[in-house]
Formats: sequence, structure tokens, C-alpha cells
Amino acid sequence: MNHLPSAVHLWDDALMRKKGEQRGTVRLRGDSWHVSFRQWERDADGNVSWKRVERRVGPATGKEKLSLRSAQRVAYDEHVSKANTQSVNPGSMLTLQQFYDSRYAVDCLPLLAKNTRQAKRSIIACHILPTFGGMALKDIGVRHIQMVIAAKQEAGYSSQTITHVRNCLSAILRHARRQGYITGQLATEDVLTPEVHHREKRALTIEQLRMLSEEMPLRWRALVLMMGRHGLRVGEAAGLRWKDVNLTDQAIISDGELIRPNGILVRSNWTAAERKSPKNGKTRYVPLVAETWVALMLHLERTKWNGTEQPVFAGHTGAPMDAHNILARSLKTAAKRIGAPWVTWHVLRHTSSTLADLSGLTIAEKQKILGHSTAEMSTHYTHPEAERVRQAMEHVGRVN
Repeated sequence: MNHLPSAVHLWDDALMRKKGEQRGTVRLRGDSWHVSFRQWERDADGNVSWKRVERRVGPATGKEKLSLRSAQRVAYDEHVSKANTQSVNPGSMLTLQQFYDSRYAVDCLPLLAKNTRQAKRSIIACHILPTFGGMALKDIGVRHIQMVIAAKQEAGYSSQTITHVRNCLSAILRHARRQGYITGQLATEDVLTPEVHHREKRALTIEQLRMLSEEMPLRWRALVLMMGRHGLRVGEAAGLRWKDVNLTDQAIISDGELIRPNGILVRSNWTAAERKSPKNGKTRYVPLVAETWVALMLHLERTKWNGTEQPVFAGHTGAPMDAHNILARSLKTAAKRIGAPWVTWHVLRHTSSTLADLSGLTIAEKQKILGHSTAEMSTHYTHPEAERVRQAMEHVGRVN
């Protein structure tokens, strides 16, 4: 990893102060025009100095020859103007690794959700820094990025992974432009990536959902039914506590919030061993159908009671369930037994959405139950509206 000397600060060091506008000197060298000018150059040790360089501009003889005036114009447009921009903005001499360490990792990564932050760090460490880490920000161009993408595709990486690589690199360069280290259009904007082919979304029928639940261990049967019938995200199911559940025929107040009869209040999300607010930041009431109500009652009877703060779906330690372990050890095994090895937690959520369509729920009602944020409702459900949703969802279980 190359680092500038500790005494050098690219934004205020005397070495990097702005230089005056230069036009360059065009001279004839043999049968070609050459231009000499000054620009910042980095040596093998990472030290930067203002040096005179010479570049070939074009032929001075033959069919493609350039006149002196044409050579001067080409020299300025292709070489000198870039050096002038660099002199005004010497920060562009930072390598991508240096900018990532000093700015992006400090300014941007901490603002991301934990899972997103870990995913980005992995992509950057595995795919971006090994290739672009030693390059100056100013030198990263479309051609370099396109070559890397072609190499990744040839190595067998999926189109989705390649797109993530491009997007992560774009995020770093965008922050560099925001901070004034580079200017103009980002090199990633003109890069072509292979088309991403999304897998067809699949859903279980109500019969398959019931079969899947029966194949699960007793402690997870209610979990599968709840996610498949009511569309909870797996983190929301893990974050559900008994104080968020009302299995009575009367409304209750829990932590200052109303929970209507025979329903649950989704108000937290357990992910990466942390409790957070729901994905869209809003709590939502979900009315339970009779099938899920019965499953939860049976689950409660089998549960060793430790108070209302206790997770509804807890692991052996009493902490919220580990969704990855349950998926690998129980859900996938049960899904194979019913002939649906493609089932995942998200398939259960999509199943709920499909069953909601079959029940005749309106788009607004479905968004409210599933917690989608694509459209905002102006008012909360009234009790009669919640009952209509429950009755519609019950109807699916009967007709299918």
C-alpha cells in the first residue's frame, strides 16, 4: 500500500499549492510533434513532485500530418488541460486506497446499516482495492473499469456481483467528487455491465404452506405460518416479543401503544444481533387469522414463560432466533420434503403477498399489512377495517 509522507497534506501542503495556467511548448522531434509541460508525478515511494514531462502529439509528416497550430490545439486538449486541472486539484493524485482509508471509510461506511456496510467492505476488499487501490483517482478511467468487468465476467462471477462491484466503485468516486478530489463525469457512468437476470419470484400455495409448517420442528411451526400468512420479514419475526402480541378479544396497551384484539404489533427488527426499528421506520398492526392464532397459542403453551420481554421465537439461549441457522437446518430440510427446495424466508413473504392478492385485499391494505413503503396511507386502520382484512384473509384458507 502506497502512502504519502506524513508531513504532506494534499489539500494545504506548500508542495501542492496551485500552479498557474500553462499552455505547454510544442516542438518538432524527428517527424512528430511533441509537447512539454509540467504535471504532478508520483515516484515508486509514493512521493509527489512537480516535474516537466514530454508527450507525443501526432505526426508532422505524411497524410495524417498536423500543422503547428493543430498540434498546439491537440496538445492542449489532450495533455496540458488535464495537467492544469490536476494542478488546481492536486488531491486527485491520491490513490484510491488512500482516499478510501482517509475519507470514504470514515465518512460514508459508518452511515450504512450493519449488513450493508459489511457487504460493501467485502466487495471493496475483494474486487476493487486489489485492482484500483494503487491507481491515482485521476487515472481511473472507463477503459480500466471495462477491462476489469470483462475479466470478472470471464472468471465466472455473476452479473449481479459485477454490478455490485461497479456500484461500489461508483460510490467511492462519487464521494471523491463530492469532496472536491476529482471533477466532471464519473468514469463508472459510461461503463457497460452484463444484464442482471432476476430469478422468477415463487410462492407457495396455502396447502404447501401448511405442509411446510407440519414438516418443521414444533418450535418453528408457528413461525412459518406467521411469515407465510402475514408477511413478516424474518428480522421482524425474530424481533417479535410477547408484549407485541395480543391473543385476547380485547384491545390492550403495551409500552404506550395500542394493540387491537387478536393481532400483533410489528415495532422492531432483529438483525445482525441488534434490535432496530422496522425497515420503513414505522410500526404496524397485523390482524391474525384463526390458523395463526391457534398456532401461536400452542406455541405459547410450549414456551417457558420469562416475561413479556421474552422473544416469541427464541433460540436455546433465550435470545432471538438465529434465522440463518433455522434456514439451513430446518426450513431447507422441510422444504425438500414437500418438494419445494427453493423455499427461503423471502419466499414466505412473497407467499403472503400472493395470498393477500387472492383474498381480494386492496393495494393500500396489502401495503399496510406487509409494511411496504412504496405508498403512504393518510390514516391508520380503524378497527372495522382491520376486521375486514382478517375476514378476507380467512377466506383464502377456506376456499383453497
